[in-house]
Amino acid sequence: MKYRLPAVGRNTKLDLLTLFQGINFQEFEGTLPVPALSWNSRLRTSAGRFIPGGRKWGFLKAHKPTIEIATYLLKEEQAESLIYSTLAHEMVHYWLWFRGRPHGHTREFLEKM
Repeated sequence: MKYRLPAVGRNTKLDLLTLFQGINFQEFEGTLPVPALSWNSRLRTSAGRFIPGGRKWGFLKAHKPTIEIATYLLKEEQAESLIYSTLAHEMVHYWLWFRGRPHGHTREFLEKM
């Protein structure tokens, strides 16, 4: 599966949204609601992360599930491929969480990858 990032404005939320929607339809039959998507310049030791959604607990407010992608990937030689595979990886975590399943690197995770 190959998906190309739009050539203009590569570091915008719209690009992550477009890429998310493409992967969602190709790999998840369009079943995943759009989470919060963002670039994160502070990620240094990982290419991306999935943050599960939260419920209201005391003073904390509910929040949408979030997928963050490291900005350093934009500078890599194979940026498009790395961003695609990182987002797809994080989407598998999200897919498992969305279905109420353990969302770590479980056997089910590895089978979906």
